[in-house]
Amino acid sequence: MDQLLAAFRAHPTRPPSASEAARMVGEDVLDLLIARGDLVRVSADVLFLPETYAQMVERIQALIRERGSVTVAEVRDQLETSRKYAVALLEHLDERRITRRVGDARVLR
Repeated sequence: MDQLLAAFRAHPTRPPSASEAARMVGEDVLDLLIARGDLVRVSADVLFLPETYAQMVERIQALIRERGSVTVAEVRDQLETSRKYAVALLEHLDERRITRRVGDARVLR
């Protein structure tokens, strides 16, 4: 578990995928880490540390307040992550009703 969490800390905005994490510690341990709140699942294969998740959500909200809306590419660039993680995070925020997709952009609800 310590090695896995260290891997998440080493690359907070580009962490191991859920499938990679499961290979490292097993499905049961991964499920436990998620249930305990040590990791936040935003999609089937994307997980973040809770502090990274909170910081990214705050940055996205601030960007939208500043610009009116954001695109996947803008989030990817601002968070220094990949499109895979930016899309998963934005879709998660849409599901949580924090953001709403309007065309190719996201706005705050």
